[in-house]
Formats: sequence, C-alpha cells, structure tokens
Amino acid sequence: MIQAENEFGSYVAQQKDIPLAEHKAYSLAIKNQLLKGGVTVPLFTSDGSCLFEGDTIKGATPTANGEDNVDNLKKVVNQYNSNKGFYMVAEFYPGWLHHWAEPFPKVPAADVVKQMKKCSDADVSFNFYMVHGGTNFEFTS
Repeated sequence: MIQAENEFGSYVAQQKDIPLAEHKAYSLAIKNQLLKGGVTVPLFTSDGSCLFEGDTIKGATPTANGEDNVDNLKKVVNQYNSNKGFYMVAEFYPGWLHHWAEPFPKVPAADVVKQMKKCSDADVSFNFYMVHGGTNFEFTS
C-alpha cells in the first residue's frame, strides 16, 4: 500500500477560499501521477474521520487517524469508499506526542491493549503511530 495523501482534509478545512472541486482535482492529480509512475499497489489516504470530505480520493481507501470509535470508522469509510471497506486506523496512538523537555505522557498498557482488542474484534487494522512521543516543535525558528 502507498499513502497518496496525509491529512489533506485538515488543510482543506482551513482553506475555505478554495472550492472543494479544486482541492479534489489536486488530490486526483497526485493519484494519477502515482499511477503514471507505475504504482500498482492499493492507495490510501489518512485524516481525521471528520475531515474525509476534503481528504478522500476516488479509488483510494480512506483511513482514519486516532479514531477510537470503530462503528464511526466503518460508517465514514463506507460513506467515502462505496461501502467497500477495508477499515484501518492509520495513526493508532498508543500514547501522544510531547514537546522536548516536557513530562512524557503515560498511557497505561491495559488501555492500549483494550483499544487494540476493540479494533481487532471489529476487523479494523491499525498502525502504531507516535510510539516514542517526541516532536521537533522546539526547533521551529
């Protein structure tokens, strides 16, 4: 699988001065460039499920970042992917980011396992993201 776009729906939500059709044309151009370049594996996008309107690309499976409601995930993926599934939390957060020199946020392992089981029981795949925490926010001068 190749991720054709990451969190573009977040950008679209902030750029209301650009028509959605233009955003969709941009996303479709990315997909077409990947296909023209010889990509033959499935494509996917990833964003918050509430932002799929601006992020999805026809023919690429939408996946959700940080989604912990598997029923909602299935509903929105079906809505934007012609009821085809598959279902994936592309950014499954076993913890959360932190800024350098801040206390490391701790999430009990039992909570992570409970969410993993909820996904597995619902046939929802997931990809661990932010396993180590940490960002480079300190160095953005």
